[in-house]
Amino acid sequence: DFSTRWGAVTVLGYIQDKRSLGPLVERVLRDPNNHVRWRSIWAINQMHDEASAAQMRRGLADEDDTVRWNAAVALSTLGDREALHVLVDGLCSPSSWKKWEAVNALGRIHDECTVDALLPLLDDEDVRIRQEAALSLGSIGGDKAVQGLLRALTDNHPGVRWRAAMVLSEAGAEAAVPVLDAALSTETDTFAKGEIEKALRKLGRTD
Repeated sequence: DFSTRWGAVTVLGYIQDKRSLGPLVERVLRDPNNHVRWRSIWAINQMHDEASAAQMRRGLADEDDTVRWNAAVALSTLGDREALHVLVDGLCSPSSWKKWEAVNALGRIHDECTVDALLPLLDDEDVRIRQEAALSLGSIGGDKAVQGLLRALTDNHPGVRWRAAMVLSEAGAEAAVPVLDAALSTETDTFAKGEIEKALRKLGRTD
């Protein structure tokens, strides 16, 4: 039962006994349930153990595609660039969950070389992917990311629009002010409108 494994992993994360690291890495790499895998990543990261990171890096060379993927996602929580090639490949996955994990993970590594790979995801048919792409591009930053986020302000879903406004302000993208002004004049969603107003205030426009 995955909930029992999840509970055991949680307890081990709170105990922080390093004897549990080997079994926890096994859960990260091989558990069939994504909730258990993510909780195992959390538990390992409570102990800041380099040997576990090295074990996960070895997983990047495993013959099993699933193990390689799980290792890359886990390493992204450490900002480990060795996982980049696996994660970028995941952006083309037919699985929407795997694609979402890839977008989310790349936002944690903060490498500008991945911006070109992420930008097309702002046009993905799945709104969850577009929303996550906006957040990751905002986290990475840079001129190309900002240009993509400005375009995302016109997305047909308010969840994408308000996320784009939020991360543009967090990135200090002053060039976004006129585009945000234009977006504010046409925005119909109350929450998105509020985020655009907050972004404009944060970027220094007070009128």
